[in-house]
Parts: sequence; structure tokens; C-alpha cells
Amino acid sequence: MDCLHEIFEAQADGWPDDIAVVYRGNNLTYEEVERRANRLARYLRSLGAKRGELVGLHLERSEHAIVAILAVLKSGAAYVPLDSSYPDDRIQHILEEAEVSLLVTETALAERVEQLGAALVIIDAQEHAGAIAGQSEDRIPREETGVSSDDLCYVIHTSGTTGRPKSIMTEHRNVFSFTASFN
Repeated sequence: MDCLHEIFEAQADGWPDDIAVVYRGNNLTYEEVERRANRLARYLRSLGAKRGELVGLHLERSEHAIVAILAVLKSGAAYVPLDSSYPDDRIQHILEEAEVSLLVTETALAERVEQLGAALVIIDAQEHAGAIAGQSEDRIPREETGVSSDDLCYVIHTSGTTGRPKSIMTEHRNVFSFTASFN
């Protein structure tokens, strides 16, 4: 175990009925989050998410964001968070610089990013929600994804001295080590 999502999987295996996510009165157990993330991961893989790819996440803070982060990692890809408060030109720049071709979002934010060129997965839209729900909730084995501790976990963007976003790439092993040290 040396990838970020595997830490969550270990928790889900050990304490499946414990509450993992609480958001506005919506409580999800580790098992529920695990199943949702596995289904979304399989759907993302069917759309091309895999090791070496970057998937954009343009979601409000909610249980959907947690599930989406885990799903991207379980698919073998890395995620690029896009804050909804970012101006459109900053989002466009980040998507282009990171070469994001798949963007996970929600209905409330979808219209804003439809024209940016990435394929959208609108997780709460009927079309996508039905396709996601139809996926297997079994974990995708590491042998299938090929993901390792040396692979990217996420890419964040900060404002550089030029005012243009600067990429910071973080591998699974770095996040895993930080988490282990922090705990």
C-alpha cells in the first residue's frame, strides 16, 4: 500500500460501517463512498481516464468532490482541482497547460465550462448518473491500472510571480509519506 486511494481502501475494509463523509446532513459510510468511487472510476476509465492522464475536477465542496477524487485515483489517473471561484480564463489556462481532456463537474457548474473543450462528466446529470450507477462497484486492481507510488496523484496550480498559474505536481509516494507522518 503506497498510493493515496489505498489508504482510503484500507479504512473501508477495516471500518465499512463507520461514517466517512458528512456534508449538510448527508452521511456516507466508508463502504458507501468506496462503492460510489469504484463505480465512477470504472466509468471514467471507459472514457479514457488511465495512468498518465490528468482529469479535471470542477466541483463545489461536497460528498461528490470526495468521491470524484478517489475515483480519479482509482482509475489510475491524477486529478487537477479547479476551484469554482477561479475566473474563466484561469480555468481555461489550467486545462490547456495540464492537457486535461476529461473534466468531472456537476450541473450547477457545467454551463460555465462546456465551451472549454474538455469532455464533461456531469456526475449529477441523469445521463451520466445512470451510466455511473450501471458500473460494477468492485475495485479496479492495481494490476489493471498499473498505477504506482511514482505516478502523479494530483497537479495543483498556484499564482506564480507572473500572475499566470504555476503547476505543482505531486506523486502518490509524497502524499502517502506525508499522510503517514501526519498520522
